[in-house]
Amino acid sequence: MTLEDRLTRWEQRQEAIIASIHGLTDVMETNQATLMELMAWLQEPPSSDLPDTMKAFATALTALQDLAVHHGEEIQRFGRRLDDLPAQVARAVKTGEVL
Repeated sequence: MTLEDRLTRWEQRQEAIIASIHGLTDVMETNQATLMELMAWLQEPPSSDLPDTMKAFATALTALQDLAVHHGEEIQRFGRRLDDLPAQVARAVKTGEVL
């Protein structure tokens, strides 16, 4: 590799480093601006919607839990009926009686 090639390669690397530093500076400026906005937002009074939202969430969660219990009971009832089904089919086949 000639001296001129080495100098050209070195210049290219320097340009790449400079471009990277500019990109990093842009990221740092964006982060700083975002941090300033966040700090300003944190100074605002808290929203009054949170307690109402939490109550609605608790109500919905309770309703969901009640539904899950009800469905569990229905599944168990259905399972018991399925357990009885073979005997009922055998009786129907044997006697011709349908319940």
